[in-house]
Amino acid sequence: MANQFEHLKLPRVNTQLPRRAKSGGGGGKRGDRSTRGTQIMAQISTLTESARERRSSFHLDPKLIFKIKVAKDFSLQDDELTKSGLTLLGREPAISKAVVVFASDEELTEFRKRIEIYSGIKAGPQYDYLDAV
Repeated sequence: MANQFEHLKLPRVNTQLPRRAKSGGGGGKRGDRSTRGTQIMAQISTLTESARERRSSFHLDPKLIFKIKVAKDFSLQDDELTKSGLTLLGREPAISKAVVVFASDEELTEFRKRIEIYSGIKAGPQYDYLDAV
């Protein structure tokens, strides 16, 4: 096929194209962790209370599956979810940046413990990746 179009001469253009900005995930740190951590804990409590009230006919506890919305300029990696005791079930499209996860009661307790440490209610290691939640 290359021989078929040898008669076409294409001019060479030397221009500098603008480079795309790198998207390394992460972002910065959120400002007020204690307020945000308290809000997340309230949402977890609401989630677990409402889930106790309703159960499916298959004896599947709805509180075990939930969606985490990821902040606009942040990312939440699969290994970070696993460390928090959550199992990734799926990711929503990049527009809404949400993660659907599964957790048993014990795993949800681990996630709640990390949120308490993140928000400063309890002392412990910094869980900076929770800025994304």
